[in-house]
Amino acid sequence: MNEVITVLVSTIVSLAVGVLSYLASKWQTEKQLQQSQLSSILTKRIEIYPRLWSIHIRYETNWTMENKPKDSKWVEQYLAELNEFNTENGLFFSQELYEKFFELRQNLLEALASTPKGKLVDEDRARKIREVVYGNGAQAGLSTILKDDLGSYRSAALQQRGN
Repeated sequence: MNEVITVLVSTIVSLAVGVLSYLASKWQTEKQLQQSQLSSILTKRIEIYPRLWSIHIRYETNWTMENKPKDSKWVEQYLAELNEFNTENGLFFSQELYEKFFELRQNLLEALASTPKGKLVDEDRARKIREVVYGNGAQAGLSTILKDDLGSYRSAALQQRGN
């Protein structure tokens, strides 16, 4: 009888060890795959985010500093560059960045619809567009989210914010 109990206990222990080994191996493999995917995404973001940044520098920072008019032509050009960029690279945006990017495009589309050819964009709309890009103190702008996604303002490069 003792031999039977010993065999049963050994079998149960062996099965338990086997299941635990399997689960540990599966977890480790999933983590390695996830790390590999995140590394690939971060590498792609490092490649493409500076191009998105340059669009904003061109149409917001430099445009404002050079006192160029924010008119219907400005809106058309800005929107066209953003849409082209999104077509090629939007897949690699974080959800937070995409939401802010969408907000920027919506504001530009509203500016386009409400601004006659050759006329200036309404000052409030132009301010809203700028705030979407650079933030307003209460909300992070697209530029901050770009930097967050690359790890500039976070302790971990792909850490998620607690929403």
